[in-house]
Amino acid sequence: MKYVLLSLVLLFSGCAVLAPNNPVKSDKTPLKITNSEADQNSIVKLDQRVMYMVRTDYNNGNHTENWKAFDCDIGTVHTLYWDLIEKNGKTMRFYGNTLQIYAKPEPYNPVPNVEVSKKINQLMLKVVCQFKKPEMHLVKYAGPDEHGNQNYVDINNSYRQGDLLYTRLGYDYAEISYDPPYDAPYGLKIEDHIFNCKTQQDAMVAGFDISPELYISDAKVEAKRQFSPVSSFMHNDLLTLCAVKDFSTFKNQGEWVNKDKKVSKLMGAIHPDFGDNKPDILQKYPLPPVLAQQIDVLLQPAMARPEFKRISFIEQLSGHEKDPLKITIDRNLDGSLRVLESYSSILRFQAQRIYLYNMIQLKSFISLSTAPSVVQSLQTDFRLPLSAGQHFSYQLMLKDLAVNNRPMSKGSTQCEVGNTALPAANINTAFSGNYLSVVCDERFDEKNKYSHNTYAWIEDLQIFLMLDSISDTGKSTANKYLDVRIEK
Repeated sequence: MKYVLLSLVLLFSGCAVLAPNNPVKSDKTPLKITNSEADQNSIVKLDQRVMYMVRTDYNNGNHTENWKAFDCDIGTVHTLYWDLIEKNGKTMRFYGNTLQIYAKPEPYNPVPNVEVSKKINQLMLKVVCQFKKPEMHLVKYAGPDEHGNQNYVDINNSYRQGDLLYTRLGYDYAEISYDPPYDAPYGLKIEDHIFNCKTQQDAMVAGFDISPELYISDAKVEAKRQFSPVSSFMHNDLLTLCAVKDFSTFKNQGEWVNKDKKVSKLMGAIHPDFGDNKPDILQKYPLPPVLAQQIDVLLQPAMARPEFKRISFIEQLSGHEKDPLKITIDRNLDGSLRVLESYSSILRFQAQRIYLYNMIQLKSFISLSTAPSVVQSLQTDFRLPLSAGQHFSYQLMLKDLAVNNRPMSKGSTQCEVGNTALPAANINTAFSGNYLSVVCDERFDEKNKYSHNTYAWIEDLQIFLMLDSISDTGKSTANKYLDVRIEK
C-alpha cells in the first residue's frame, strides 16, 4: 500500500521546484508534476518522530526525492534533505540550501507567511502522525563486537510470513562516523530486509543513516527488490531471526538507548569544516619547499607584512544584491592572508584561501571538495612599496590535489598601478588613508578564460580589494564593501 497524500501535503513535495535557479526547470516545455506520493518503504517512526520521503515525478523524466521529519509530540516539521535525480541518473543533493554536504535539519516553512505556514504544517501533521507504520522498538540480539558495535532487531517492524522474513535491523556503532560523499553523520544504521529463510536469498529494501539527534541524514530506498545470496556477515544473524515465530515474545539482550558518542578518528568527515576561519586545515598542505622560501623572501621586509589582525566585510556584487558574500581575512604569522568566503543565500558553501596581499592566491580549498588546490610555482616581480605608474606581473602553476591525474593549470596576470591616490573612505568609511587604483589583465589556461579587473591597493592595510571586473564574455560587475570591521 502507498500513502497518497492530501493536496496540502503534496505541496511540500514540490518545494524543490520553487527553489531559486532550480535545475529541474526546462526552457523548452512547461514543467509539470506527473505524480507525487510518499514511499511506504521510506517511513521511519523513531522517538515520536515520523520521517519519510515523497517522490515527485516530472514530465521531463527527472524526479525529486524529498525527505521531511514530523515531530508528532511537539508539533513541528523539519526539512531533512532532497535529491534531484535526472533521467540519466545524475543526482544532486541539497540539505536545505547547502549543496552536496550535510547540514542539520531546518524548520520547514512552505510559504513566506509564518502563520499560514503553521496552519499548513498542522494539517500535514494530522495526516502524517496517523501513518500506521509502528514505532521502532530496537532490542539487542548480538554484540558487542571487538569494536564495541552491537546488533539490534526492531521487534515492532519484523515478522515471518511463510518462508519470508520481513525484518528491520539496527546497527549501533560505538562512535559517530560520517558517510561519504555527503559527510552524513550516523551513530546508528537501520536496514530493512526481506530474507527467504528456505533459499537463504536476501533482498535489501531500504537503508538509513541516523544522526546523533535521531534524524535521517542519508538514505537509500531500493526501487526494485532483487534477491541475491545473503552476505556472509549477515548469514547467521538472519538464520537466527528466521527461527523467531513471534517477535513480541523475542528474548532479547536489552533495549537500544541513544547515547552520547565520540567522533571516529578513522571515519570522520572528508569535507573541511573551516569554522571561524580555522588555520589548521590548510596547514596540512604545505607549499613546495622552494616556493615556501620564495614567499619568505617576498614577505621579509617589515613593510611587506599587513599589520591588521582581522578584517571582515560583506562583499556585494552588482546584479547579485540578494546574494551577499561574507568575507573574513585573518593575518597569518608569516604575513600571508587567510581568507574565508561564506556563500549563504541560494546555495550555502564556503571557500578558504591563502593569499599574498589578498591578490596572489597560493592555496584554495572549497568546502564541496575533499582536497585543496596548491600553487606549485610562482614567478613575480611584485615589490613594495607600490608607486604611481608601476607595472608588475605574476605567473603561477596550480595543482588540484583532489584529482590525481589532472594536469596543472596556469595563470598569468599583468598589472599597472594608477597615477592618482584617492581617499580609501570612498570605498567604505571604515578604511583610512588612501588607495591606488590597480588595473590587471588576468588569463587562465582553462578554456582560455580572461578577465579585466580593477583593484584598490589600500595603503594603510596593504591589501588589494577588487572594485570591478569585466569577463571575457563582456559581463561587467562592480563590488561594494559593506559592514566593514577592522581589528588591528
